[in-house]
Parts: sequence; C-alpha cells; structure tokens
Amino acid sequence: MIDEHTYRHKGNTCPLCFKLIDAATNIETKRAPEPGDVTICVYCSSWLIFNDDMTLRAASRQDIDDLPKDFVYRLIQATKALEEFNRLYGKP
Repeated sequence: MIDEHTYRHKGNTCPLCFKLIDAATNIETKRAPEPGDVTICVYCSSWLIFNDDMTLRAASRQDIDDLPKDFVYRLIQATKALEEFNRLYGKP
C-alpha cells in the first residue's frame, strides 16, 4: 500500500498505450483492486478492467453499460480531472 487508497499490484501494461501500470487508487474505499474492478490509465485515460489474473483489459461497451450510472458519472469526472491535470502538469 502506498497510501490509504493507493495500492501497488503486479505490474501490467495498458492494453491501449502499452505503458506500465503498477498501482491503483480506489476512489470509493480503502481496499486493493480485485478482479472486475475498473481503473483509469494515468497515461492515456482509457478505462480498464482487472481480469481474474489481475492483468488489465480495455473496458468494453458492455462493461460500461453494466456499471451503475452514478459510477460511470464518477469515472467521467475522474477522467476529465486526470486529463486536465496531465494538460497542466504533463503526463507522468
């Protein structure tokens, strides 16, 4: 654990931009990511899903449609905030 919301995990590459992703921050609870959880790539802002083996795959339209609408709204807000941060301060 890096802080109370951010956890290191087995390093994976984003399936869309191929950058290494080795940590995830949970915006709702204080727990490590689990299979089926959604994350946002800090490099390309893609929405990703943790597979059963904790590798990452791009979220499909069906994955997004199956999420609660309020959660999708929070993902959109988080994505916009990440993109604005990257625009102002540069990508990691």
